[in-house]
Amino acid sequence: MKLRPPTHYPDLVVRLRIPGAVAHTLECYRAYVADTTHVEWELKDVITEMLRSFLEEGDRDFLAWRKAHETTSTTLPPLSRTGNGEASPRKAAQE
Repeated sequence: MKLRPPTHYPDLVVRLRIPGAVAHTLECYRAYVADTTHVEWELKDVITEMLRSFLEEGDRDFLAWRKAHETTSTTLPPLSRTGNGEASPRKAAQE
C-alpha cells in the first residue's frame, strides 16, 4: 500500500459584504445553535462550517464532478486571485 503525504492548503482570507437579510438570518441561526447546543459560535466559524458542510456534503453535482476530476487528474484547477473565476485586474493589465 502506498501512502500519500497529507495535502496542506493555505488558508484563504475572504472579505465580502453580506446583504442585511442574509446577515440577519445568520445571526438567527447562530442564536439557534447557541440555544440548542449551549455552545456560542463566532459568526465566522458558523459561516466556515456551513461552507465546509455544503462543499463536502451538500452539492451532489459538484461532488460527482470533483470525484470524476480527481480520478482523472492529480490536481484540481487553480483558484483565481479574485475568487470569481476571472483573472486579477492587476495580472490582466500586466499581460
